[in-house]
Amino acid sequence: MIKRLRYKVKKADRDIIYGLKATFKLLGVEFRDFIKCRPYIYILGNLGILSCSEYGAKYFNASVVYSGEWIGIVVDNKVYLSTIVYERVYKYLGEYRAAIKVSEQGVKTFLYGNDLFASSITEYYEPIYNPVAVIDSFDNRVIGVAEPMVDQNELINALKKGLEKPVYRNIYDLGFFIRYFE
Repeated sequence: MIKRLRYKVKKADRDIIYGLKATFKLLGVEFRDFIKCRPYIYILGNLGILSCSEYGAKYFNASVVYSGEWIGIVVDNKVYLSTIVYERVYKYLGEYRAAIKVSEQGVKTFLYGNDLFASSITEYYEPIYNPVAVIDSFDNRVIGVAEPMVDQNELINALKKGLEKPVYRNIYDLGFFIRYFE
């Protein structure tokens, strides 16, 4: 049975557009090179899903996310890019920016909604003290987004030493949408 969710749709406001532009700038690319529309936001409580389409599915569900029609999410008024957009940017650039690669155990932990320990991070790509794309070190796919939980000096120290300490908070992962829409 399809779960019916109550949501509102509206054009993304200036703050959301600014958040998107700032994130693209952090990655070293232009917003308009990747987003060719005026985004709409589907609001479900404190979660917003950004899409180019004003017309969602009759029953809004995970299909918008898994069909590749989403630009990003807004959680507590902060904008985060979608995994799909990150992958497009990395393909265009030919390199990673604002990203961390995680071990197999880190991937398993992260996909269940948990935070990341410094010991599970195998590589990192500057800038890292901001939201980062989380990349599976096995297949190099973006599996979600995380944000630092500690200050910049503590983060660098923990990464260099590979400490068993949580350093990145899970903002969303691919499993998040399955959990959210169930």
